[in-house]
Amino acid sequence: MTEFLRAAIASPRLRHYDPVTGTYLDLAYMEKNILVCSMPTNEFPRVMFRNSLNDLLKLLNLRHGNHWHIWEFRSEGAGYDDADVFNRVTHFPFPDHIPPPFAMIPVVIASMHKFLSQNPENVAILHCKAGKGRSGMMYCAYLIAYFRWTAQSALASFTARRMRPGFGEGISILSQRRYLRYFENWAKDPNREYREIPVVVTEVRILNPVPGLEVRCCGFKEHGRKVVPIYVFTHDDHVGEHEIIGTVAEESDKWQNASEESLDNETEGGNGKGNYDPQLHRTGTHKSIQYQRYHDPSRHPTKNMTGTEVTLRPKGDIHVTADVNIIIDKKFYGPASLSFLRSTAYVWFNVFFEGSHDTGGTFRVAWEDMDGFKGTQKRGSKFFDRMEVDWVICNPMELPAGNQPDAEIDLRSGTDSSSSVNS
Repeated sequence: MTEFLRAAIASPRLRHYDPVTGTYLDLAYMEKNILVCSMPTNEFPRVMFRNSLNDLLKLLNLRHGNHWHIWEFRSEGAGYDDADVFNRVTHFPFPDHIPPPFAMIPVVIASMHKFLSQNPENVAILHCKAGKGRSGMMYCAYLIAYFRWTAQSALASFTARRMRPGFGEGISILSQRRYLRYFENWAKDPNREYREIPVVVTEVRILNPVPGLEVRCCGFKEHGRKVVPIYVFTHDDHVGEHEIIGTVAEESDKWQNASEESLDNETEGGNGKGNYDPQLHRTGTHKSIQYQRYHDPSRHPTKNMTGTEVTLRPKGDIHVTADVNIIIDKKFYGPASLSFLRSTAYVWFNVFFEGSHDTGGTFRVAWEDMDGFKGTQKRGSKFFDRMEVDWVICNPMELPAGNQPDAEIDLRSGTDSSSSVNS
């Protein structure tokens, strides 16, 4: 019965049979020195359908002696104590179904590379809950950073080694795939530059939304262990809607300071719709610094966008550092004011890779590129066509207390993982 449950839970992931130990494990050798597996545990009842920690240790000790170390990514808790694995574990916890803070990825793969370079017999074991999204991201990042793979080829390799043929992608969460493309761009940069940029989200625009949407902006706390709501948009943040006809530029040309007069001319007009001009669009203000964005469709790809665009401009500052999460829900209300989730969609992006490092930027995403229930593409019934998010750069000195960027990745041990892993 236990073996049947484990096989059912592991599907459609490939399982590994080891003839020496005589055990099946939800595990795959990505390379001869990198393993990816689902969470191991000895806790009842999870040990009935998850990898047995005893079985995993038996395989590691028999096959690899003392030359193994575990990288664990579950913010829910590892499922075992460090002492259970002889303290050969480093924790980089972040929630399921989302990417980690981008700043965490280079630290993880650097610690892996240091350990694997110390001895050719060393083996790295990566695990999260299912051994797919979070662990798969780190494996792909390792290939990109140290073997110059493209994100696309690394994703395909992970799918081929981890999944049964014809049963979908190994890493299917679109935001995680987006972050791997960011990581590819970072790895191609000779200086491999990355900075945690604090920003203020100034505006959210939604094309062809259905009535009654709930929109909120979230961000990371506790060095990526938690995702918390930062701002929930209300009816008071709704500043108007206008018709979009023809083509609108996919990309923006440039940012520059705007005068009060230009902003007033844009928002005051005789057509009752704020004189909206897709060629000259206000993005918002922060600390009396005003910006406007100039579009030049002749220089950028265009896309037919027709319909009604609703603009949400927050009454208060939305302070976020680097990684931004926008969630949009559609609920219906039953008797006694009970609410039921009908559809949901969310997206993660990083401002360092999406806009100017000195002024601000705009992130655009279509409905089809949003994530849905538990990271799947099951979002429910479609309730908008496209979303755009504007932001401006914020001086770190202007951030409220508690919103300062993390200086370093905080590990559960309180030390840098790259120096805590031994051969």
